[in-house]
Amino acid sequence: MVQSVSSNIGEPPRPGRHNSTTDDLNETLNRISKRVEERREAGDYPPGLEQQLDRHYHHILKGFDAEVEAITALRLAVANLRAQSEFDLNRIDTWSGNPIKRLLFRIIGKLTIRQTRGVLIQSQQFSNALDEVLASLVPMVESLAGSGTEGGGRDRSDLDKRLHTALDRIGLLEERLDRSLEASDDRSE
Repeated sequence: MVQSVSSNIGEPPRPGRHNSTTDDLNETLNRISKRVEERREAGDYPPGLEQQLDRHYHHILKGFDAEVEAITALRLAVANLRAQSEFDLNRIDTWSGNPIKRLLFRIIGKLTIRQTRGVLIQSQQFSNALDEVLASLVPMVESLAGSGTEGGGRDRSDLDKRLHTALDRIGLLEERLDRSLEASDDRSE
């Protein structure tokens, strides 16, 4: 069986012909569906279990999406900051449509060149230091997001799990209470 599966790897399935892996998967899915339906009819699964599992599933996926979006936004912001951190005297516009203003801008630029260079050097040094800090922070943020934490480490994750478990129990208790109230109302009528 392993040989037949490995020979089909990378080949698209042929129309009208199923391989054994697809048949096994379909058979297993059908068996699971029948077993779930039997257990649901027998009362093994409480009402609302599927909706509860769907909520958990969507909550988990939402967390992954938020982490990926936040990290992507952080990376884009760092890239934008790097692109804007090239300081140069040539980037200072001194052109004007008016020839007199153009001459004045050049004269003022030549008079203040020393101060302008000093400010540009200080800005470039600050930008380089900030870039180093951000370059060291991005991997830390990514590792925190990868471990499922938001600055609270494992404690935060454990608290989330406990909270969701408690909320699920409260939901089940509310459903039982509703059913017992309905049953008592039916008996009293």
